[in-house]
Amino acid sequence: MARLPIAVPMSRHPGRGMGERQEDLQTGRVRGIGLSAQRRPLMGILGRFKHKSIGVEAHPSGTQLICCGDESRSAIVSIASHDVTKTPIPRRLPRVRAPILALATLCTISAPAFAEEPVPEDRIVYRNLTVARLNPLGLLEFLDVGYQHRLFASKNPLFKDNFASLGARLLLSPAFARMAAVLRVQPLSIMQFFAEYELGGHFGTFNFLQSFPTANADYSDTAIDNRSDQGYATTGSQIAVGGKLQVKVGPIAARSTARFVRPDYDLEDGDQLFYDVTYDILMPDRGWTMNKDTDVLYVSDFGLVAGLRWTMTKAFIKPSHFVPYSGDTEGGPGTQHRLGPFFAYQFYDKPGAAFNKPTALLIVNWWLQHQYRTGQDVSQAFPMIILGFIFSGDLWSSGKKS
Repeated sequence: MARLPIAVPMSRHPGRGMGERQEDLQTGRVRGIGLSAQRRPLMGILGRFKHKSIGVEAHPSGTQLICCGDESRSAIVSIASHDVTKTPIPRRLPRVRAPILALATLCTISAPAFAEEPVPEDRIVYRNLTVARLNPLGLLEFLDVGYQHRLFASKNPLFKDNFASLGARLLLSPAFARMAAVLRVQPLSIMQFFAEYELGGHFGTFNFLQSFPTANADYSDTAIDNRSDQGYATTGSQIAVGGKLQVKVGPIAARSTARFVRPDYDLEDGDQLFYDVTYDILMPDRGWTMNKDTDVLYVSDFGLVAGLRWTMTKAFIKPSHFVPYSGDTEGGPGTQHRLGPFFAYQFYDKPGAAFNKPTALLIVNWWLQHQYRTGQDVSQAFPMIILGFIFSGDLWSSGKKS
């Protein structure tokens, strides 16, 4: 019968020597730990040990298990089990992980983040995103800083990454600037709700802001350029509410983010809509617009994320937005759809670091439906192209983790 040495922390049996821990082959009992090994499956025995990890190595007397616990010292003892001679044990036991369920807390164009490390009870975190966009043209700097509190401790992947957070966000571009207060509540790892209140304004640069009296106005790139003398500076506020869902099983992840936006800007007299360069749509002032991003992604174990993104944007236009109203609501901004590949590469992940998760991003989306980008003003063969760089980090954490 093969002998199977197992490392057991010495701190549990102070003052005992190696000889006192050797198995009594007649009774099948391991002295000092009171564990009966006679005619029990090997894994049943191992289940009694609360170690962090188990490695396997060959040993002259049989197969050796090295159990790594919290204690720095360990002693080798031997046990016998009839299953050892019947079932060969591989040189290394595979590391098995349950499917990880998580929700990305970055903005919707970022690479997904799936929390596997212990979550601090309290922390101050930040994230930074720089984006350049083509069709339409845009440049955006995004900085989000917030205090995050874990709602409850759990080791279940479905509940582990829970929190409530309150923070501030800065959006800055050559055409506008906004500062927002942001509240997020994430009761489950796969579900998050958020509410935002923004204050900001347009500088009057790059032909923005341009507003219109009716929903059937021409807001194509050509029309915006031709009306360059009608862009003006203004200020206002904006409310946004929404939610995120994300699930990851094995290397496949799916996520969807829905955002409902209600702007309130000081427009020129008689105007009730404006062209929003962020969502590339004619947006009703003091009315609602919805944007939804849905991703299906392959998440590799070496930092690459690749998949497809579908984006839908819809402005909720009322009959009163058409001036003069004749019962015909044709010619409004309608619903927009675009679809294309999503690529991101995360260079490294060091949980708790002040500078972490540097990630390069590329999104190429073709317009499937748009009032002006499917051949009317811009060729449908010309996609929206987004290049970005993202990083985040912990500015402070309580040190209490679950």
